[in-house]
Amino acid sequence: MASYPKSGNTWLKMMLASIICDEDTSFDKAEELLPSIGHPRPNHAYLDGGGIIIKTHERHRRDYKKAVYLVRDGRDVYVSYYHFYLRSGVDYGSLQNFVRRHLDSGIDVYGPWHKHVQEWIDASRNNPDILIAKYEDLRSNTLSEMQRICDHLRLPHSAENIQTAITRNALKKMQNKEYSSTTVNAGRQRDIPFARKGAIGEWRECFPDELATAFRDRARAVLQQLEYPLD
Repeated sequence: MASYPKSGNTWLKMMLASIICDEDTSFDKAEELLPSIGHPRPNHAYLDGGGIIIKTHERHRRDYKKAVYLVRDGRDVYVSYYHFYLRSGVDYGSLQNFVRRHLDSGIDVYGPWHKHVQEWIDASRNNPDILIAKYEDLRSNTLSEMQRICDHLRLPHSAENIQTAITRNALKKMQNKEYSSTTVNAGRQRDIPFARKGAIGEWRECFPDELATAFRDRARAVLQQLEYPLD
């Protein structure tokens, strides 16, 4: 289960954990069941045929086999990522400065959004083991998208337990769970929630025209492939 940071991967992870356990799982329980790459793994398999789900934000690697790559409009990603850094106590100044630094070379190991996404799209071509799912589709058609993702992962499910998982992880409930989490809140500023808004199109309120143009010029090819609006 892969994505660029702040693309909705934690929400997806919480819903999958709820389906696996058939209970209302916490952030910490979800981390035990679907650990981030490099973290301790659960001692039992829960996928048909064996296996577990691991979460990663890494760029594509050839040794990844079956995968779901969740992609979100990079402009909304950067708005959310900017607030994530503020929550961690790291201030890059304005959102505009933060985004421009990301577009140039990235400010972490994940690199610019458009390069990360393009690598996963390229890897998925003619490879049915890599499923590309859009966050926006997951928001608007959550049940059907979750069914598609569970089918791909070979995770046993029913429409009923998927719907229950969706209800258990609505935004307000996610925010309430967040406050009792040890993994999510360690060293963070609690006045900026981890599960902040999950908004679609928030970038339109935050990006000045010149920043929207700079992003579009760099990411045009990816935006067009994923049918995101250019303006």
